[in-house]
Amino acid sequence: SPDIPGWLRRLDALPRSSGRLGLVGRLDSQLLQHEPVLVVRTRADGWSEVRVPWAPCASDPRGYPGWIAPGHISSRPWRGALLGATPVVTAARARTTFLDAARSRIGRPYLWGGTSPIGLDCSGLVLWSARQVGVQVPRDADDQLDAARRIPLSAVRPGDLYFFAKRGKRPHHVG
Repeated sequence: SPDIPGWLRRLDALPRSSGRLGLVGRLDSQLLQHEPVLVVRTRADGWSEVRVPWAPCASDPRGYPGWIAPGHISSRPWRGALLGATPVVTAARARTTFLDAARSRIGRPYLWGGTSPIGLDCSGLVLWSARQVGVQVPRDADDQLDAARRIPLSAVRPGDLYFFAKRGKRPHHVG
């Protein structure tokens, strides 16, 4: 049972470069309890290389790549896991619930790589909010853009996503 709020407090007590901002480039994403994973391999030290099927990504069709520490993975299937299943939702309900979920995180701490209500980054907020309506979206902003349907600015409505990139580069931010 990791103490994420305590970990964030300890990070915040450190100098900026080694605190939360020091996670940039060192932490990719956060995996939530009971989220299914596909184990690719387990090293002798117990760390498991995994793919996260509920977080699609362009680099691997099996899902977002990552590593899980020894003792943080179980081979018991979680009864709530519906691997590959995405519930059908109505557009009106999905938009309202998605917006309500995102708004409920206002004032919560930013966490690079965060995907939980305790701390979120930009694409983690989109991922978490979409999951509240039963929709799977990719983990990172650039993959989220690839999965999104493009609309003209004249058709933008609350809940639509904006992607940010430097000229000639892939998106690095979503809002």
